Amino acid sequence: MSIQVFWPIGYSSEIEEVEFSYRFCRNITRKQLKGVVWHDYLPGKPLPSSSGEYLLLVKDPQVIVSRMALNKMLRTLKEDSDAVAAVPVYNVTSSEEQVADLPVNYTTITTFLEVSELLALHPYKPMLLKSAHDTGCILYRCDRHVNADVPVVVCKGALVHRFCGYASQPRPDLWGLVPLSARTILDVGCGGGAFGRWLKQEKRYPHSIVVGIEPNPVLAQQAMPFYHEVHTVSIESFSSSMKQNQFDFILCGDVLEHTINPWRVLSSLRNLLSQKGSMLISIPNVGHWSVIMDQARGRWDYIPYGLKCVTHLRWFTEDSIAHLFEDSGMRIEHVIRNQMPATPLGERLIRMLVDSGFGNEKSLRTHELVFVLRRR
Repeated sequence: MSIQVFWPIGYSSEIEEVEFSYRFCRNITRKQLKGVVWHDYLPGKPLPSSSGEYLLLVKDPQVIVSRMALNKMLRTLKEDSDAVAAVPVYNVTSSEEQVADLPVNYTTITTFLEVSELLALHPYKPMLLKSAHDTGCILYRCDRHVNADVPVVVCKGALVHRFCGYASQPRPDLWGLVPLSARTILDVGCGGGAFGRWLKQEKRYPHSIVVGIEPNPVLAQQAMPFYHEVHTVSIESFSSSMKQNQFDFILCGDVLEHTINPWRVLSSLRNLLSQKGSMLISIPNVGHWSVIMDQARGRWDYIPYGLKCVTHLRWFTEDSIAHLFEDSGMRIEHVIRNQMPATPLGERLIRMLVDSGFGNEKSLRTHELVFVLRRR
C-alpha cells in the first residue's frame, strides 16, 4: 500500500512558539508516519506529481498526525467503498462535527499518543460530513476523481492535535478572580490582549485603567485596542520606569517561568502593587505526573505551548514557588490547584509512587498552580 503525504512548508512567524511549532509538528509527524512517501510543498504552488493509493494532504503546519490517526482514516476508506476522502477529529477546530470526544486530556507528546490510542479503541461509526470540513488535513483515495464535492467521512477515532493561538486563549478561570474594586490593573505578558478584550466585553470595570506589558511587538500590536496603554518591553526592565504602589491588581498569568530572574521580577512587581492590592499568578507545575513519567523514561520533549513549553526558562513546584513568594515579600492568600483526570498510565504511575511513599499525590495530579498574593 502506497501512501503519499504532502506537508506545507515556507511558513515563518515572529512569535517564537509558533516558529518552533512549524518545525516541531513536521518532525513529530514525519517520525510517526514512517514508511510513507513524504513531499514538502509550498502553499499556493502546484503540488508535486505523485502516484499512490492514498494521499494525505496537510494544509495546517501546526498539526500533529499520529500513525494511529492515519491508520484509522485508512481503515475507514477501506471499509466504506463510497467514501472518497476521510478527515480526523481535533482538540481545537471550528467544525462542530470534528470536535474530538477526548476520554481524558493530555499535556505532553507521550500522553497525546496514549490518548490517541484510547480514542481509536472506541467503536465509532464513520459519519458523512454535512458541512464544510476542517482543512487541517484530509486523506484521499487516489483511485477516484477528486473534487470539492466528493463524499467526505469523519473518522471519530482519528485524533489530530492542533497548536493554535495560545497567546490569545481566554482564561475565564483566572479573570473571574479580578476584584471588582480594582481601579488600576496591570496585565503582565498580555499576549494578544485576550484579558483586555474580556474586560471591555464584560463592562464590569468601566472606570478601571488597564495597562499591558508584552515584549513581542506583534502580539503587543494586537493587544493595543483593548488597553489604555501597552508597553512593548521585556518584563524584566518594565518596572524601572513606573511609579511605585500604583496598581490595585496585577495579573501574571503563566509568565514567571519565561523570565530569566523571576525573583527580581516578582520583587519589582511587588513594588508596583498598592498597599491593599492583590496579585494573581498562575504557573505550571513541573511536579505533574506527565513530566515525571517522561523523565523516568529519559525523555524531555519541548513543545510549542504547555507544561514543557520551549520558551520556559524556569521550572517550579508548589514548594519552590512558595519560597520565591516569601523571598520577594509576598504572602499567599489563596491557592488553586488545577487538576484533570490522569490517563490510565498516569493513574498507574501515581498509585505506584504514592503507595511506595515516593510521591506527593496532590502535586502529581496538579498541572497548574494559581495563587492570589498580597504584600507582606
